[in-house]
Formats: sequence, structure tokens, C-alpha cells
Amino acid sequence: MNKNQLEVWKKIYGFALSIAEYEPWDTITEKDILFCSSKDEKSVCFFKIWGYTYDYCGISCYFNIKDFYFAHYIEINSNPKNEPALYMQNAITGFWDEQQNVSDKNKKRLKDLKIKCMGDGSWLHFEKYEERLLPRDLTDSEAELLADALGNLYMMLKAVFEENLQIDFKKGDALMRKYAGNGIWHNIPIPWEFFEEELDFGLTVGNNSFIKEIKKMPSQNLSLEIDARCLPEPLYDDEKDITFFPFLITAIEAKDGFVFETLMIEYDKELESEILRIITEVCYQVGKPKKIIINDDRIRLIIEDFCKKTGINVTFQKKKLQKTEEALKSLFEHLHKEGSYGISEDEDFYDEDDYIEDETEYDDYDEKYWISDSYVISVSLFSGCYRHIRISGCATLEELHDAILYAFGFEDDHAHAFFMNNKKWTSGGYYSKYIEDENKFTCNYTLEKVLKDKHQFVYVFDFGEEWTFKCKVLKILTEPTFTPEVVRSAGDNPAQYPEFYEEDDEY
Repeated sequence: MNKNQLEVWKKIYGFALSIAEYEPWDTITEKDILFCSSKDEKSVCFFKIWGYTYDYCGISCYFNIKDFYFAHYIEINSNPKNEPALYMQNAITGFWDEQQNVSDKNKKRLKDLKIKCMGDGSWLHFEKYEERLLPRDLTDSEAELLADALGNLYMMLKAVFEENLQIDFKKGDALMRKYAGNGIWHNIPIPWEFFEEELDFGLTVGNNSFIKEIKKMPSQNLSLEIDARCLPEPLYDDEKDITFFPFLITAIEAKDGFVFETLMIEYDKELESEILRIITEVCYQVGKPKKIIINDDRIRLIIEDFCKKTGINVTFQKKKLQKTEEALKSLFEHLHKEGSYGISEDEDFYDEDDYIEDETEYDDYDEKYWISDSYVISVSLFSGCYRHIRISGCATLEELHDAILYAFGFEDDHAHAFFMNNKKWTSGGYYSKYIEDENKFTCNYTLEKVLKDKHQFVYVFDFGEEWTFKCKVLKILTEPTFTPEVVRSAGDNPAQYPEFYEEDDEY
């Protein structure tokens, strides 16, 4: 071996021997799932720990698997297709074996590395296992891949056995390692609930009235990219007190990248119904798309019967969905930075230069306005209809209520309430104008007392109609604001009383 080759194999054996010191096969079985995404997130390396139910100990590394769900699916369903799966084939495996099973080449490598193997089951050697072929020695490029993989596996096991990372393999939890940039990696437990759902998403829809209605719609010159993927990092649900991996579903125009919908749901329990609902909404908004483009076999199983009955063409492609990737890049960066979810695409992009200066004469205002920060708050009624409001931090919640109604063209003729824990009709962080709850009237609390940067909350107006506005503090500026102003707007004002206007149209 030359010097470079020797250094690579030193790393391989160094990590492998360090892993063996934890004796992971005493607690981790070959059925437990451990995986690491590549730095560019284009592929995944899966690991299997052998020894719990075997006469030998070993580690298998499965490289370049692009889709975790697909790999897991063919694993549990014994799919006969020639695809990368989590069994011995298509893997690089290291075994602590008997001397007679080690090749002369591997013995020479151990000698060059000055590694002594004493006793039965102590001869560690690595081989590449391929489908329908005998095991062979590793190429230089494969050895470099293995060195990096074992280094990641060692750090994962170190987190479990030394740093007390909370993960219950016996219950069915999995462990993921993900690159976060700037040389930083995260070891992330995945709860067992994430895997309990059946992975066969085949769905048959009936011939009810709305299917017939969509079928009659003329096809528009519209190509729609539909995508559903699990976010690469877990998110926390305050109400349920759980950490989970949500699905992000998107519907994006394939030509200009216009985002019709982004939706996050917990795990994949509502995936089928939500994907079909999003497609249906697009049909009613802009007409029936001529074509839906996908690159996920799960989505094909979900939508193929629906599209067949409504006359929508489905195109499956192996490459990435270009406009989807472009649109989601900024969203993923935002989510990684904020650690939040439930944000519409309209709220993700904030440019301070877009906000106009307040040209009001300042002399007539109280000193408190001069020394208070300004809050830029996004108020969203539904996807595509939102207002960004700039308002002083010394303004009260009642003044914010007035500003929201003015921004959406509503009359102030009903009760209102703010829910600062982002969950409506809960007692936590509840403020109202009329209903006394520990004297939490909206006129008594200023924004700077109850809001912080990136704070998400809900504003409800008219408890009968229950207009629900999703709010988020986008930015806190040091410049003063003397009167509330709408600095960005999207979507027309909705009719406050749609039934009234419909009846009025008849005359």
C-alpha cells in the first residue's frame, strides 16, 4: 500500500475498533435503523449492526440509497426488484471473523497496519458484497467512502453510549445523522411512531359529484409539480409535547415556479387526503391542470386513480423537480434557522428594503413612540392572502386589532381575541376585549410586553364567523413607527359577510 492508501485504512480500522469497544451488537439488532445523509443530501448511507442474533459480529454500510422510504419499503416487503435494499448484498461489510476466512490480501493489510488479531473471531476484514457475485476487495474510492461512513457511525454510537442520547431501539426508534453545514453534524433520534404507518399508499377514489365536476373542467395549459417529503430535522409540537418529523407537501407551477400551496402535516398520516385536497383546490382556483409531474412512486400510487378519473395526465420522472427544488431551498433554510413550522410561503421572505419610511410629522406624538421599537407582523388569513403590518411596540393589542381589521377591510362590529400560544380557544396567553380572564383585556397590554421576535400567535375576530388570522413577528426594528401601516400586501380583501353580498347580487 502507498502512503495515502495506508492512511485511509488506518482510519477504517481505527473507527471500526473504536466502535467495537462499545459492543453495540449487545443492544442494537440488525433490524434497528441507523442512517446518515451525505453532505449534499443526495444520498443516504444505512448501517446494520450484526451480532445480536448471530454467531459473528460485523458492520454493514449501504451506500448511495437516494430514498429512505423506498429502501425501507423494499426491505419490509422483500421486493424482488434489483434495487438497493438493506440486506447483505449491495453493501461493504466488516466482520470479526476466523483467521481461515481472511484472504491473504487482508492479512497483509493487517500486518502493514501493525494490527494484531489474537484468538477466534478477532480477525477484522472488510469486503464488498454485490448481488449475485462473490465478495471482493475494496477499491480505493470505496475505501474512502467506508472511512467517512464508519467515522459517522462512530460519532452516532458515541452519542448513544457516552453522551446519553435518548433513543429506544427496543421500542423501534431509529437514529439519523445529518450534516448542518460549517463542519457541524447532528445526531437525531426518530420516534418509532414515524414508521408504524403502512407504506403502501395506493388509493382508490369514488365517482362522487366533485370528481365528476373536475372531470368536466376544460384542461388548462398548466403543468403542476407535486412533491411530498419528510423534513430533514425534527420539529417540536408545544401542544402535544412531542418531537416529530413532519411531511411538507407542495404544489408548484412547473414553468414559472409559482407556489400554489405548501402544507406541513404530522408524519404521513394524512398524506393521501391532503395531496388530493391540494390538487382539487388548484383545479377550482385556476382550472384543471393538463399535467402533473412527480418523481416519487408513493405519490403516483396516491394520485393515479384520481387523475385517471378526472382526465389529468401524470408524468413520472427520475430527476429532481426543478421548480420545486428552487422554491423549497429558501424555505428549508428558513425552517432550519427558525426551528418552526406552519409558515406559509408568503411569510418566508423578508427584505427590510421593502418597507417604506413613515413620513408622518413626529412632533405631536408622545415620547414613548420615539423610544419604542417597531414590530413588523405578518398577518395571514389564508394562503395567498396576507398583510405585513408595521406597528409600534408601545401600541396595545387592541390597536393591533384595529390595524388588522383596517388592513383587510373589515368593520369592527364583533368581539376579538388573541391567543399568544398559537392555539385558538386555549387559556394560555389569551387576551380579549370583552371577556374578562384575569383582567387580560387587549387594551391593557402593549406589544412589547407580550411579543418577542419570531413569535407566532393567532388572532380571532367575530366568534360566530370565527375569522382566524395566523400572525408572526417577522422582525423588530429599532426605528420608531407612529401610526400602523401596511408595508406589504397580497390577495384581495375577502367579503366580511359573503352571504349578504350573494343575496344582494340577486337584486
